[in-house]
Amino acid sequence: RWKRPYTDLIYQPMLEVMQYMRSNGFKTYIVTGGGQDFVRGYSQRVYDVPPEQVVGSAGGTKFGYNKDGKPFLTKEPKLLL
Repeated sequence: RWKRPYTDLIYQPMLEVMQYMRSNGFKTYIVTGGGQDFVRGYSQRVYDVPPEQVVGSAGGTKFGYNKDGKPFLTKEPKLLL
């Protein structure tokens, strides 16, 4: 809706408080209600938080082949805990 990449739509005060916490000895994490794989894709570059410190939901994925033999992935409506 803003016609900009997600990596441009960050909240500057959040970046500042995360940097403040790290400079004072804290280890920062991102906890998301959305898909953790999506956030892990840019967390290091945007927030300086490594992917292994992103916690969130992960949905099930099914691997299969279509009738032409081409492989595909399907997101399933279940959570992996």
